[in-house]
Amino acid sequence: MPSTSPYRSRSLGAVAAVGLIATALVSGGAAATATADTPAATAVLTATPQLDGIVKVRPGDAGKDPAAVSTTVDGVECWQMKNDPYVRYLYVDVDQSRIPQGAKRALVTVDYYDAGDKGFDIHYDSKSSPWSGSRNQQLTAGDNWKHTTFELTDINFANRENGYDFRLNVKAAQGEMPPVCFSKIAVTFTDQPVAALDSLAIMSPSLIFAQGETSVKVATPADEVTWRLGDADDVQLRTGTTTVSGGEAAIDLKDLPFGYYTLNVTADVGAPVTRTTSLAVLDPPPAGWNDANAFWGTQIHRGHQPAQSTEALIDAMTLAGYGKSRIETTWGEVEKEKGSYDFTGEGVRVVKELASRGQKVMWNAGLTSPLYDNNHTPASPEAIAGFAAYVGATAAHYSAQGASHDIGVLNEYNSTGFNNGSCGLTAACYLDILRPTYQAAHGADAHANVIGPITAGVQLDWAKDFIAQGGLDHLDTYATNFYGYAQNGAGTPPEATTELANLKQLTTLIDQADGSRDIPVRITENGWPTHLAGSTQAQQADYAIRGPLLAQLAGADEYLWYDLYDDGFNGGEREDRFGLINRADDTACFLWKCPGDNYAYGAVHGISPKPGFVTQAVAIRKTTGLALAGRESIGGDSLYSLKYTGSAADQTTRAMWSTSTDTVSVTSKKGFTLTDEFGRERQIAKGTTMLELTGSPVFVRGEVDVQATDPLFVLDVPASSVLTHSLPVTLKTAPGAKLNGTELTVSADGVTKKVALKKDGSVALDLPGVTRLGQRQVTVSVDDKKGNLLGQVRGASSVVDPYVVSARPHITGAAGDYAYSVDVTVQNNAPDLAVDIDRVDWKLGTASGALTDAFTVAAGGTATVSVPIADPKAYATQNYTVTARSGDLSRSSSGPLSFSPIEPDGQAALAPIDLNALGKWVPIRGGTRTGPADLGGTLQYTATADALKLKAVITDDVHLADRTDPALSWQADSIQFNTYNQFPTVLGGERVEIAAALLNTGPVVYTFAPPAGQAPGLTPGADATIVRDDAAGTTTYEVSVPWSSLGYAAAPTGVWGLSFLVNDADGDVAGADSRSGYLEWGSGVGAAPKNPALFKSVQLVGAE
Repeated sequence: MPSTSPYRSRSLGAVAAVGLIATALVSGGAAATATADTPAATAVLTATPQLDGIVKVRPGDAGKDPAAVSTTVDGVECWQMKNDPYVRYLYVDVDQSRIPQGAKRALVTVDYYDAGDKGFDIHYDSKSSPWSGSRNQQLTAGDNWKHTTFELTDINFANRENGYDFRLNVKAAQGEMPPVCFSKIAVTFTDQPVAALDSLAIMSPSLIFAQGETSVKVATPADEVTWRLGDADDVQLRTGTTTVSGGEAAIDLKDLPFGYYTLNVTADVGAPVTRTTSLAVLDPPPAGWNDANAFWGTQIHRGHQPAQSTEALIDAMTLAGYGKSRIETTWGEVEKEKGSYDFTGEGVRVVKELASRGQKVMWNAGLTSPLYDNNHTPASPEAIAGFAAYVGATAAHYSAQGASHDIGVLNEYNSTGFNNGSCGLTAACYLDILRPTYQAAHGADAHANVIGPITAGVQLDWAKDFIAQGGLDHLDTYATNFYGYAQNGAGTPPEATTELANLKQLTTLIDQADGSRDIPVRITENGWPTHLAGSTQAQQADYAIRGPLLAQLAGADEYLWYDLYDDGFNGGEREDRFGLINRADDTACFLWKCPGDNYAYGAVHGISPKPGFVTQAVAIRKTTGLALAGRESIGGDSLYSLKYTGSAADQTTRAMWSTSTDTVSVTSKKGFTLTDEFGRERQIAKGTTMLELTGSPVFVRGEVDVQATDPLFVLDVPASSVLTHSLPVTLKTAPGAKLNGTELTVSADGVTKKVALKKDGSVALDLPGVTRLGQRQVTVSVDDKKGNLLGQVRGASSVVDPYVVSARPHITGAAGDYAYSVDVTVQNNAPDLAVDIDRVDWKLGTASGALTDAFTVAAGGTATVSVPIADPKAYATQNYTVTARSGDLSRSSSGPLSFSPIEPDGQAALAPIDLNALGKWVPIRGGTRTGPADLGGTLQYTATADALKLKAVITDDVHLADRTDPALSWQADSIQFNTYNQFPTVLGGERVEIAAALLNTGPVVYTFAPPAGQAPGLTPGADATIVRDDAAGTTTYEVSVPWSSLGYAAAPTGVWGLSFLVNDADGDVAGADSRSGYLEWGSGVGAAPKNPALFKSVQLVGAE
């Protein structure tokens, strides 16, 4: 992004020349107006700072003397951050007269001397918090002067940061502060993003539109924008040009029908800049969408996004037809003083706003309060009584407001993720809280619907215990959160999850135990995240229909997708990518949600739909108001036909798909309506139509007979196709199909051919290229000469870049004489064109450079060049970026890697890994690590031809490993390590997880996640010697695991993934999981879900 790059070619003044709005001081002390072309305020940080429009500046916290930081670097006076005295902040207070009334954004340009490898950002006073954060500016040890611009959004600037408006914050602990120096700070104000002022931004607050209202707002200094509109698969529908006036324009698409669309917008601002987004166009929700017995719902989080986004999300939620919603109203938000309740917070506001739009709102009570039990899950009588009182008071408030009667009691109490109380995770402990809370809720609201236990997973044994103890007598709706998205690897389909079968057992249990009460079962969380190691957006779109409908088939009465919106900016983080709606782009943090170094700003400043948002809206429209009759038996196990019935026979609707590829015949005497998952409808005449079913559901409405049958046609689609290149597909008559050679019309993606097909006949279609990567669905329709649909076949192709680049660490040489390099590989995906690479730019940590010798990659081939690395920083993770340039085209790869050699056993020349220096402490439930004596040590992996070996000398002041079941060894002092048979960020590999512990019965080595063909249990062939020395406070682990028990036929070659942690339990944590935390080398093991992308990249060395 130009505005945040330290290498930006234009100065801030140059930006002003293309429309950047600044401010000027006006007479009489009146508020400033946006009229001047110079910065509103500047501070030149000399020994006596030169201030213009800035009241005061200060180094560090109170009491720090500017003289202590004032210096000169390369002839420039500046303020240098220090270790002694420790100075990491630089405070700035802007004159209020220089701040335009109602200002929304501030641009802060900082001139700095680039020293060290830390980073710095800005903490600033915003409307949401006095301590909002900006993006991070990485320091690269360049030892030169640079400048960078921070874009601060939603500003308040009311001196709430220790009497100042903002502060620079260098992210370094005392003793580690680099000599970064700041010479000048300039502040400019604007109501628009920098991208809108110097390039192009999409400014609509929401890209989800009611039908007839689609108008996309853009902002740019260019005179016009050109645009391209695509369908759900990005096949071009139309193009256009829109004139820009006063820096703004609106692309008129009001004639668009219901559907999901893609949009590319381009402006020429000296060079073309293109922004891409998606659109959704929806008709009004169906009748009955928000009835008391509505099935569909979703969740949003209060306070995870700005108010503008929250309002847009509520609009989208109601337009889609979600009749139920879930949002937290936290204990700490409501009860700030014991016995006193405040209902002015954001959570309360959003509940009322949702209710005003017709939502049946479930507010979730929880989870802790700093006023009780030291901010832990309530367990003491006082805390439980306080919790019940807070629920009662809040229920009374919402009932009186007519806002909500649905009350969720805590969340996932049966898991350590949301329960850090002293009682434990049991049903009995939960009931201690639920009983008085149920009474308080019903005492406050006669219509209260108390919802519990909201378990993590269906947890049948826990549920049986809960029911046996009378738990159903203390709730009105039974709720559970369940997932299975990664059970069998990324993108596990709902049909393959064991939780679905468990859900059926749960609903049966409740039906048997609830007597005449008919207690409904609500799914409060279920979903498929689209983070890098998760499901694709295409998979999520399919599962957004299949998951809820299968839950309904299993007996669920109500279903809430988790969740509506992407909660953060990190595409690699699961919790940031659960949404059906993309997060709006931003250049600054919102509270703790921050754009990280791996975040790609796209200048789309409104919420935009993922495909799954539209597919779920389609399912809502097709099933609401109808009753699920069950799953029809029409063929094999892979075929799904869920039949819904209404008051009339012609309302009968079937949701149909296949977990494989199947063909069905649909026969009707009156015709029927065929709708795909994106809402594209076609009226089908009476007769018989052959439909090929895949994982993408279709809906058939009408009186029909459906049977599995042999296909009439088959479709050949290339497994992959190149971005923007045409896609050749071939339709063939299926073996054994009988066609008489009459004229047929074959069509797909705007391409139509008339052909006469007979036995073994075929027709080729050259479909237009698309501009989006990922899966492209292809549907080919075959009509008879009367225009009636004879059959429909489907296929998919993965759209890939013309070429891609990757990087791998490479270690060569013998012990004591290793050479390190980064191997950069360019893969040419084009099957018929060579690609000429002009240069390769690279960056690893703070080092960077370029390979300028050109080379050619043959069509369909690969080529590799190597970058020597002088300082590999062994065993430490570094971030890399490599860019291969071919003319105006460039492709990049970035991410983490480490040079982590595993030497031959008995021949190790390198020092062991210092966990105190390279390890990271991860607390559990607020646990602390006081230092290396509490938990620390060294780790060394070595290898033989037959086994992977490790020796870990762990310092630990208390050894607690009192588990009797090796499968529970992780709950106490133990080590865990994971292997992954691919480079860590490559998807599709196999992860194996091993633990070792010294239990009271002796050493054990246990496999939690086995390789294919093996089962969890004691690790086959493993050997362990584990010795505890209480006097020295050390536990020494020497463990050998055969390569075969890690899924390898022999010692692995190349680069693969490895991660390690040591658990710490000192006996001061109550509950089943007695750990206070763990120290990890690598990551991705200690928290769910396991994430190999965070593992270290390792390589066996020294065998040459």
